[in-house]
Amino acid sequence: MQKAINPCLYFKNRDSSQKTLKWDPMDIEDLHKEAKSKSFCPYFAMKDRAAGADVIFMPYNYLIDEKIRENFNFKFDNSIIIFDEAHNIT
Repeated sequence: MQKAINPCLYFKNRDSSQKTLKWDPMDIEDLHKEAKSKSFCPYFAMKDRAAGADVIFMPYNYLIDEKIRENFNFKFDNSIIIFDEAHNIT
């Protein structure tokens, strides 16, 4: 079975995002502008960065939904998880 090749220019520039993107916190709009100007994928850039982060903010469904959670491959050992608006979780 052949490995799928991702033709997306933004995905191909995945490695360059790790060299040029600052570690400073940024909101989604600023991240999008930065990614667009430097032609990298903001989703994969943040996904790659999550492995080395001390604090990660994300929508709660990323942790609750098993299929989404598997995409991130987080290690939760010795972690503290805080749910904002936990009343939405059923």
